[in-house]
Amino acid sequence: MSSAIPCPKCQGQMIQGFIPDYTEGAKYVASWVEGHPQTSVFWYTKVPMGGGIPIATYRCKGCGYLEFYADEKYAAQ
Repeated sequence: MSSAIPCPKCQGQMIQGFIPDYTEGAKYVASWVEGHPQTSVFWYTKVPMGGGIPIATYRCKGCGYLEFYADEKYAAQ
């Protein structure tokens, strides 16, 4: 994904960012996990081993529209 992609709503400029996941006091990149969320006895939600695919979020400077993409290239570096 290039940061020069146009907004699908207003054709404005999309800027890449991410949504932080505040877990146990740490900050992670939010992840996409396949399937429906299920509650856990010890944790709030069960998450399969591997934790999912990192998510990048693009925001339009013009209208504020958000678009999400899940890909390993969006992991913290």
